Amino acid sequence: MAEIRIREPNCSSCEANYRHSGLPQKKYGVMLHEFERYCIGSKRARMFKKRDPVIKAPDWCPKRIFPHKVRVFDFKSGDDWFMFEDLCLTLKKELPPEAHRYEVIAQTTTELSAKEFWAQCGLDAGPKLLGVNVPRHGIVEIDDGLLPNYFFLCESGYRYEPYFTPPASTSK
Repeated sequence: MAEIRIREPNCSSCEANYRHSGLPQKKYGVMLHEFERYCIGSKRARMFKKRDPVIKAPDWCPKRIFPHKVRVFDFKSGDDWFMFEDLCLTLKKELPPEAHRYEVIAQTTTELSAKEFWAQCGLDAGPKLLGVNVPRHGIVEIDDGLLPNYFFLCESGYRYEPYFTPPASTSK
């Protein structure tokens, strides 16, 4: 099985990434120069320096949250849990989680990034890392402000869920 890599989002997919291609003009609180890249995510635009990473988001990105937010999701009701458990036993395999059946049960912060958390989960230290009790078939979200990452706790340990979309009431 291939190794799972958790990737950091890049600036090219961010709506705050701006490349000025016109004549120099004052906009977003600064003087914009031709063919320069700017981040317009805060009150004033900030120009990317040559030492800033080209692909990854820089450390000064205004969207970054530190310490990272952690949310723990569990089933809304016992019926949802029972149905999911019964389906897993009947089909004899772990099913992917369905977002509409989950709700947030706990929130905390952590200094671990999603990549570091995933590396520690491989060492069987996952449940002790967050300081929060994660129920079986629960989901852990680690949000760094750029891109949230989701981990599903199944019987064999944590599993990375890149396509999980949280319920609409918690997607802030």
